[in-house]
Formats: sequence, C-alpha cells, structure tokens
Amino acid sequence: MKIKPSNLLWIAVATIIVIGLFPIKFITVTTEQGECLLHGDRFALRWRHSVEHQLWYEHYQRQGDNLHLYQTWLQTFGAGTPSQGDFLSDVPQGYIGYKQHIDLPEINWTVSRRMEGTIFVGDWQFPVYQTVSDYSVVKIKPARSILASFLLRKYCND
Repeated sequence: MKIKPSNLLWIAVATIIVIGLFPIKFITVTTEQGECLLHGDRFALRWRHSVEHQLWYEHYQRQGDNLHLYQTWLQTFGAGTPSQGDFLSDVPQGYIGYKQHIDLPEINWTVSRRMEGTIFVGDWQFPVYQTVSDYSVVKIKPARSILASFLLRKYCND
C-alpha cells in the first residue's frame, strides 16, 4: 500500500504535534534573576550552618511531583542538628551521614553570603549565594511542561 504525499504530510504534522505536547518532567530553580532548570533528577544543597559554621549537605531526587530527601551529610553535631535516619558509612571523610526518607513538594531556601548556599548536580556547582541578594529566597521544585515549552527554557549551567 502506497501512502499519498498529502497523507504523509498530515502524518508528519500529527507526529510533530503529539511529540510537542508530550509532557517532560524536570526540576526548576527560581531566584530573583528568574527561573532555570537543573540537568537530571538529582541534586545536593550545601550550606554553612549559622551557629556551628560547619558544612551541611542535603541530597535530593525528583520523584514524581515531589523532591525526595534521601541523605544528609553533616560535618558536626550542634544546635538543631537532625539525627534521624539510618547511619551511612560511605560518606566523605570528616562527615557524618544519614539516610533520609522525606518528601517535599518544593524547597524554599533562604540564601546569603554567610551561609554560602550552593547547588550541586554531579560535578557542576551553582554558588547561588554569589548571584542573589543576601536573604533571598530560592525556590526549588519539580515541574512539568510540554516538550514545545520545555525547549524554550534555559538551564542553570548554560
């Protein structure tokens, strides 16, 4: 069976429309400068504790419409230090690690130069504290969009 060129054109247009409407899931970071996307479904937040002045890491993964906190690394214990979760032995030297199981719809993170808030995705890092005003709120959340709209967005590390 041979397909007519006019039918082939309609098939191509229909395919492009369907692909363009396909939903894509991703993670957005919104600062006072605007919104950008993180590459991948995992990231870590690092900051310096305001009292202890030690580094903390929180590791997240996008799971559906939530961000899942799956582990924390702390350099020391002190005021307000969370200690729930199973102990992790495979963490960098100088840190104490815990498995976590906490789901959040979004993160509203207040960032300043003093706390040195940084986002890590693999080997790439985004020193947010260097790009925003002190005590700015950074919103990190899972999102979805159709492919056509997704392609118009920018990545944080572009």
